Amino acid sequence: MWNKNSNCKSNREYWLDIAKCFCIVLVVLNHMNIHIPLVSFFGGMLYMPLFFVAAGYTYRNKGESFKEFVKGKAKRLLIPYAVCNLLLFAFFTIINGKLSRPGILGLFYSRTQLMRNGTVWNMNLSQYLNAPTWFLTCMFLCYCFYRLIDQKYAETKSRRKAILCAMAVGVILRTFSPVLLPWSIENALFFLGYLEVGRALKEGGLSWLRKNQWIYANLLIAYVALCYMQSIINVSISEYGRSMILYFFTGSLGSILCMKAAELTEKYLKIFVKPLALIGRHTLPILCWHLFVIEIIKKVLGILGI
Repeated sequence: MWNKNSNCKSNREYWLDIAKCFCIVLVVLNHMNIHIPLVSFFGGMLYMPLFFVAAGYTYRNKGESFKEFVKGKAKRLLIPYAVCNLLLFAFFTIINGKLSRPGILGLFYSRTQLMRNGTVWNMNLSQYLNAPTWFLTCMFLCYCFYRLIDQKYAETKSRRKAILCAMAVGVILRTFSPVLLPWSIENALFFLGYLEVGRALKEGGLSWLRKNQWIYANLLIAYVALCYMQSIINVSISEYGRSMILYFFTGSLGSILCMKAAELTEKYLKIFVKPLALIGRHTLPILCWHLFVIEIIKKVLGILGI
């Protein structure tokens, strides 16, 4: 979601930053309950998968040990998670003058609620406007699972078979466990498929699509059809609409189309490239802090009577 794999401007693929910009804007609009006809509907099916597809696209096996790989991802994902959550925890504890035990549990559990919707009893774990940060721990686990598989199965077919097995475990956990697992374990296993889609695009899939532009029209038709077959999606609480498998294909096609839209933006709307890419390179702080900033703005406007 926020890969900084290249410091060389000539090698940077700005369209990928633009694609991430599109999706983080959709995230913010959704959390503000601002719904734009068609855009919110079709965009809502792809913005979460796109970040994982992008992670797979930028994934590199540099030959470092698993321990070093985990340390790098922890620095990039878990430290921002801890800093954001601890600051929000301290702020709201001071403002409210009391501790929230469910909120404290939520900091470590990293889920917005304890149980899936529809259970007799539930517990809200998101008490400090930190709900979106579940994504960071989920992405961290997804990276770790993917690296373990990539180290063990160097051959592409074997790796993909292992990923399919891991995805199946994710589906089973999500289907039969009424409890939302810590750090979105079930989601992280399932999202391995998106990382593999991104890697496949990097290793020739995207080049093939660029040589066969007519394919995009078919992908668009298929994506629209799949969206209308879906229902309400809320991945943070493992709500995948009608089917997790259906969501996988919907998200994969949507991500490819979003990348194409970003490429076209870079090619034909050059005046917007720098600001859009800038936003796309800073999706992490936007993800962590946008709910808090939105709430502060609402409070200020309320005080001003606006």
